Amino acid sequence: MAVRHRFDESFIGMGWRRAAELNLPTHSLALAAQQVLCTAPLLVSFSLAKRHVASENIGDVLTRYLALSPAASNDVRPLFDNSLTVTSGDRILGLIFALFFSTAIAATQQRWFELVWSQPRAPIVNSTFRQLCWVAGLCGYLIVVVYAGRAGHGVGRHVHAGRGAGPVVQFAVSFVFFWWSQHVLLSGRIPWRRLIFGAAAMAMGMTILVGLSGFALSGQIVSEVHDYGPIGATFVLSLWLVALSGLVCAGALIGQLIAQRRANQSVAHPDRN
Repeated sequence: MAVRHRFDESFIGMGWRRAAELNLPTHSLALAAQQVLCTAPLLVSFSLAKRHVASENIGDVLTRYLALSPAASNDVRPLFDNSLTVTSGDRILGLIFALFFSTAIAATQQRWFELVWSQPRAPIVNSTFRQLCWVAGLCGYLIVVVYAGRAGHGVGRHVHAGRGAGPVVQFAVSFVFFWWSQHVLLSGRIPWRRLIFGAAAMAMGMTILVGLSGFALSGQIVSEVHDYGPIGATFVLSLWLVALSGLVCAGALIGQLIAQRRANQSVAHPDRN
């Protein structure tokens, strides 16, 4: 009983209990479902827009970002092939609809943040505006993190640090995005300083996931495409989004637990501040 009590009072025990209370797996899968349904149309829309201004396919950017092998890259690129005969109006309309429906990701993520921080639902009008702001921030994040990551890798090669600079840039940009995301989706109800730990946890998870992607995804993509055709690559990339969603939800919860523990310690030992 003493061992069980110590475990329950430990950080891991508190996290386990809190995750069960909030039903972390269900919310992670809900976020993953929105990611799968909304991210693909958004990437296709970006691909249409990018092909309009440059010959590079968004598939090339994605495979480079995930550091996929040449064989896996050849299987992923066709997923984003599109006709150059699509009109500018169709490109703009498709992008607008993709951005609008991406608010579903923001709504699901917002609800999870509110549950983690024990906050009531924000008013609908306020939520909708902040969700649209978040989608705009997400687009900026995707652009910055891909190209900043590439620049980071380049810097790493110049200083003979291999690929070491890439993850540093990835973490820094992700940290700022996730820190801002929590603030926006929580309508500023939680102080910035208390959101730092969640941002750090989510950014670290994102950085590790991207760093492992080349090793974990390449073989799976080639194998699934060989067995099931192009849909196999889509399935593997969808699993990557499931893992990302789980890391985001878990990271937010870990951050809240750390912030709460530090607050409790400050109350119990005010002389240490």
